[in-house]
Amino acid sequence: MVKAMHDQRSYLSDKECFPQLSALAAAADDCVAKGRAEHLTHDCRAWFDSLLLSDDLSRIVVQSLQSVANGDLVHHDWLSKTAEEWVVLETRDYSLRLVARKPRPAPLLQSLNFNCLVGNMSGQEFSIARYYFPPDSKIDEFKVGLQASENGRIILARGQSVELLASQDIPKIDIRIPTLTLTLYSKVYAPLIWCFDTASLKSVMALASHDSPVRRQAGASMLQHIHQSETLPVEASLANLSKLVLDSSHFVRWAAIQGLCAIDLEYARPYLLRAANDPHSSIASAAQRAIKTYLN
Repeated sequence: MVKAMHDQRSYLSDKECFPQLSALAAAADDCVAKGRAEHLTHDCRAWFDSLLLSDDLSRIVVQSLQSVANGDLVHHDWLSKTAEEWVVLETRDYSLRLVARKPRPAPLLQSLNFNCLVGNMSGQEFSIARYYFPPDSKIDEFKVGLQASENGRIILARGQSVELLASQDIPKIDIRIPTLTLTLYSKVYAPLIWCFDTASLKSVMALASHDSPVRRQAGASMLQHIHQSETLPVEASLANLSKLVLDSSHFVRWAAIQGLCAIDLEYARPYLLRAANDPHSSIASAAQRAIKTYLN
């Protein structure tokens, strides 16, 4: 049995016992191998639905619960830390989980961390209200006060599923009793998670996604703050910030340049000069102003 959380595939040791699960895993692996991890939920939809309608998952649940009842293990590796998710498959590129969802008040609407497929495994149907990102908004550039738009409601009966996209959907799941769902997601994370007020549908705050640009931006700012507050060797920080200057997200690049300038302006000089020609206009303008102020 594989113990490492990044590659948990123990149920695939007997492919004949769980044929639909094996078929989904093979399709997902093939999708990743082709460089289409971002489109995994779309490409694997048919296999996901076949698994959802099969007996494989019921047998997995029964097998696992019997093992616990027999005292084989107090805490199976398939049980997540929240005790509300059963990890069926876990790799570096995707995750398949049974999720026991409970009725909970949601003070804010949140956009998705990743693309996902959600299927209903319970007898009770539930609905998902779908909202779209504000028109002309950029998911990696959060702004307060932008209004999401309504996009109808989906009702999922037992055995039905829906694909939700991180770049588009802001879902609100409405359940009245605990509901068991199957969720497949690829580990291609959104740059930001947007939060919206449930009444006005206006954006109020953003959260960092897994390994998101916001985390890297925060890291660059923290290095700057540390060296402004403490007398410490700067070599490692300068090396890390020099890498972040090449980041794909413009606000990470600028945070890194600011950090370099604050720690060692002479070291930062070539980076600041190059930033004057940055493809993002706000970076280029800010760099040009900084050059006039500090280098001339």
